[in-house]
Amino acid sequence: MSLQEIHQQSEKSSQASGNKRRPTFTLEDWMPVVEKWENRDRMHDSFTLAELIAEHLGTYPDGTPVVAIQSYYAWRKIVLAEFAKQKA
Repeated sequence: MSLQEIHQQSEKSSQASGNKRRPTFTLEDWMPVVEKWENRDRMHDSFTLAELIAEHLGTYPDGTPVVAIQSYYAWRKIVLAEFAKQKA
């Protein structure tokens, strides 16, 4: 396969996918975050959602979580659906 053919195939695949970015973290990465946040004891647990995300998914050098807090809510729906599917 020539270099030109490889380049054409990569152009086609990026156009077909709509140039969407692939998620950095997988469903399995998000599962413990969602489980711990949903099952926290609000009276005794004093961690924030940002701290929980940072603990499980990492932080930038300045200490901010690698993933925005808003991302949690989109992943929460997916993870809860997966938990329901596994339960059934």
